[in-house]
Amino acid sequence: LEYRLRINTAVFYYDYRDKQLLTRFLDPLWGAVPFLDSAPKSEVKGVEIDIQAAPVSGLFVSFATSYIETEIKEFISTGIDGRSKNFKGNPFNFAPKWEYTLLADYTHALTDTLKWGIGFDYAYTDETNSSLDQLELFAHDDFAILNLRARVSDAAGVWDTTVWVRNATDQFSTLGIFQTSDS
Repeated sequence: LEYRLRINTAVFYYDYRDKQLLTRFLDPLWGAVPFLDSAPKSEVKGVEIDIQAAPVSGLFVSFATSYIETEIKEFISTGIDGRSKNFKGNPFNFAPKWEYTLLADYTHALTDTLKWGIGFDYAYTDETNSSLDQLELFAHDDFAILNLRARVSDAAGVWDTTVWVRNATDQFSTLGIFQTSDS
């Protein structure tokens, strides 16, 4: 295809020993406080695919996706309620199963000395949870963000003026939910 298409992929498996995960530590004064603790055994399986194409002059298109499955194989620690809990079988916190991004960018000559361009990117993140306990109160809904842009530049690449809109659909996204001490 005369170098107009690139495909990268990876299939992976991680067999972790002492993976650090955000859990709780029971402090006699402050209660169950956030704490990084080492899970003796856990694993991650997944696949990533990245496709980049330039099908016609001035157009660049890219699609990237990942799918992961995380599982704690052995881990006894403190839950959000301050009690000892066996997290065996639970997924990692902050680990969405699916993520993908679609991007398109088009550039074209406006005159002999000017270029114009437009583009967008769309990114999706699957649901996840901030707690190893997988409590509904700490759940993150899936979300997608759309960004738009338009630009004018000189053909030599000396200057560039861009206007953009981030989160064009005004999508609400939760990246982290944390409970600290009530003391």
